Amino acid sequence: MDDSPRVGTRLDLIVRFHVDEIQQLTGTATGGTYRLRLGAKWTKDIPHDATSQDIERALTALPDISHHGVLCWGGPLNTTPVAVRFTGPTGKRSQPDLIVDASDLAGGTVTITTLQDGGPVELDTTPTITIKPPKDAKATLAVEALGGGTYQATYIPAKEGVHTWAATGTSTTHGAVEAEDTITVLPRTIT
Repeated sequence: MDDSPRVGTRLDLIVRFHVDEIQQLTGTATGGTYRLRLGAKWTKDIPHDATSQDIERALTALPDISHHGVLCWGGPLNTTPVAVRFTGPTGKRSQPDLIVDASDLAGGTVTITTLQDGGPVELDTTPTITIKPPKDAKATLAVEALGGGTYQATYIPAKEGVHTWAATGTSTTHGAVEAEDTITVLPRTIT
């Protein structure tokens, strides 16, 4: 049985607003190397004065993160903190703190702090959810808050094809947040 939505049938859109976790590395070492761990695996040695690109490369080599799993900026670490944003498959949820092995550093250490916890976001007001059916103007849908950063809007598609929805809202803590996706609506079947 095909579960795809059909023209003229009620479709409940469930929208969850989540943010990526951001952790920050701060370094005071004057020489040597350190390693980072997420889960059970350690990175290769990272220089005390690593750039954000060096740290990103080391982290994306870990099996729990992989390509596009983090985005780093700042640095070099010995003069400027480096932020690590968990994105892609590791994004939009809480992450364990990175663990530092600083045993091979000289003249200082590397510390980790969480700047933004990943996961659900409560909005200050009910978000706006719009949908754009094929070859039609956008429509704004009525939205119901379900709690925990989750909202629901009901939509009855009148045309087949790809329908694009977008949801936007604001949070005092996180500013503007948004989510979007597409839905493929199939023709109505008559039996």
